[in-house]
Amino acid sequence: QGEANGLVLRYRNSMVLKGMAPNTINGRLTSIRSLVKLARTLGLISWSLDVQPVKSSGMRDTSGPDLKGVSRMLDHAHDNALNVLGARDYAILRLLFDLALRRIEITRLNVDDYQPGRLSIWGKGKNEHEKEPRTLPPQTETAIKNYLILRGSVDGPLFRSRKSGRLSGEQVWRIVKGIGVASGLDVWPHALRHSSVSVAMDATDGNIEKVQIHARHRDPETTMIYRDRRNDVAGEISRLVADTADKRSRE
Repeated sequence: QGEANGLVLRYRNSMVLKGMAPNTINGRLTSIRSLVKLARTLGLISWSLDVQPVKSSGMRDTSGPDLKGVSRMLDHAHDNALNVLGARDYAILRLLFDLALRRIEITRLNVDDYQPGRLSIWGKGKNEHEKEPRTLPPQTETAIKNYLILRGSVDGPLFRSRKSGRLSGEQVWRIVKGIGVASGLDVWPHALRHSSVSVAMDATDGNIEKVQIHARHRDPETTMIYRDRRNDVAGEISRLVADTADKRSRE
């Protein structure tokens, strides 16, 4: 037990030194703990891991490209949607932004998940084995239809690589990164999700309930981060504090 905990502790510390995000580190530690728990359940070992997760700052980076930046990316991808790969990339971009999908949700999609006007999405976490139906905006559906015309409606993964295998999360990351660079932006898939949620927050005038449904956040507090940053609550309080200090100094 001591040797195992020491090994995992060194692994955790090495990830911290590399500057990895707390959520990433803790996710990996959770996977290791699950494996150890299974081994203990099966009677292969008699000990457990005691290495604690790293603490998160509690602040999430919800930054993403603004509407002008997103529009440049969509225009660039649309202009290049003349072949199957270009049409694929444009459809992916629309799903990431229009539906605020995660890249793992993109990679899990199959052809039969698409029905006219609707897309069934594999969820995340507790709902990872359940499909969530989403109504498609006309622009998004047109992009998927055009892609399927070029791709063909053969069953299997909706988005395929050049070698016809299921597109990986890393490949989705490279696609978005490439379109971003061509549009003069430093963008990754989850940044488009952030942009989508931020735009939804503005479009609904800060309606937490509606935006939470759009983003499929399990915890409304996650959605509230976008509202608070939209309203710049911290900035407002900072100005009040500064003004109060200045007023007191003049008395």
